[in-house]
Amino acid sequence: MKFSKKVKIAAILSETEVIINAGSLDGIQIGQTFYIIDTEGRIIKDPDTDSILGKFEGYKGKLIVKKTEDRFSYCETPTYYKSLAVESTLASSRALLNSLDTISGTEQDKLNIVKEDILDLNSIYTDTQVMVGDSLEYISN
Repeated sequence: MKFSKKVKIAAILSETEVIINAGSLDGIQIGQTFYIIDTEGRIIKDPDTDSILGKFEGYKGKLIVKKTEDRFSYCETPTYYKSLAVESTLASSRALLNSLDTISGTEQDKLNIVKEDILDLNSIYTDTQVMVGDSLEYISN
């Protein structure tokens, strides 16, 4: 999909929420998914010579558009289902002592961010410098 501009992170709200520099006027729609491009990748160096042996391409994270405005959009990291196994301790039945029950809930991916870049929207005061952010790559609707 082609957008009217290069889509980038404009502000970081938390470990799970960002604002991007494109909105509904640019073709952004709720539910669209983007990868955060890692332009440096993971560089592999020789431990003896420190020379670069190669580079693994990758992404810094994944974002889903949750709300659009005309010129910007709110995005979040994916939320996924998580299942935890908990040992049952029913003393009345020896056979059940080693059984496992499942406790379910949801957990959200967290981005590896610089904490100082978090923009607190609950405060009326801002002390942030706007910096050119990471570019995004469109995945799907």
